[in-house]
Amino acid sequence: MSANRLWKTYEAYGLKIRSSVALDELPASSAPHADVVIGYGRQPAWTLDFEGRRHAVHVGDGVARFWFEELGGVTVKGGNRITVHLNGGVGREYVKLYVEGMMLAMLLHQRGMCVLHASVVEISGRTVALMGHLGAGKSSIAAGLYARGHRVLADDNAAVLLSGVVPTVMPAYPHVKLFPSIASVLGFKSESLTALHDSQKKMAGNVSDGFRATPEPLRVIYVLGRDHAADITPLSGVQSTVELVRNSIPTRWGHPGDAKQLISCANLARHVPMFAVRTFSDLAALPPLISSLEQHCSRELGRNDVVYRAKKGGANGS
Repeated sequence: MSANRLWKTYEAYGLKIRSSVALDELPASSAPHADVVIGYGRQPAWTLDFEGRRHAVHVGDGVARFWFEELGGVTVKGGNRITVHLNGGVGREYVKLYVEGMMLAMLLHQRGMCVLHASVVEISGRTVALMGHLGAGKSSIAAGLYARGHRVLADDNAAVLLSGVVPTVMPAYPHVKLFPSIASVLGFKSESLTALHDSQKKMAGNVSDGFRATPEPLRVIYVLGRDHAADITPLSGVQSTVELVRNSIPTRWGHPGDAKQLISCANLARHVPMFAVRTFSDLAALPPLISSLEQHCSRELGRNDVVYRAKKGGANGS
């Protein structure tokens, strides 16, 4: 078999990705060129420094190195290359979980995007991010909104461009990660779910209806948490910036950020309103929460549509 047959080209976050790692959830692309190359490489000397540790992250200038005891090492370099250095005996079907998640997030960060731990959904024509810590319910709420006719742009990683007056989200790929019990309650049919890996309890739910790979202006960010007030409440600029830093690359992994990350988060907080939302504690509370988000988005952003259109027009020079 020719070595070229092992490589496939995908598209996500506005990028053409040539990869020898099978990335099943990403849409295929026939583009002759690639913005990003993902492949396998030999174990470099730096991985020896991490042997015996469960995991480690080191983010440098243009190069990030990751170590996972169950996988091996991964190098992300220059915003255009991901190299996986496998431990012996690791199945290659396991690798995509890391590449589609942390590694692509790091690569997008290197390309100058503000990468949030968030799912992104369009509600009544307005793009909103659902941001929060691990287990806050981002994917479940996004899937619930999808089940009610709203399209999903991204799950888990939200890549935000800040180069214009209006921040924009780069769509990822049309899948959300769900526990089977939640998927069943939301009406996902078994044929629309695929296994991620034997080690994972969650499955990939197909949310391709209405998905389109075009950048969308970000209108609001909802910060999910179990300790928030019952009502949806606005956050101040300082509170918003703090939440964005906590939930963005690389500080969400426990790695210190830098001045560039802080400036990006402060700029995003300045341009996009943010609200605290108490997430659901059981499945019975999920439908009412989704209804509240729909109503709040329609009411709150409806008031700001005139201001938003003025900003957007200014960004386009009109």
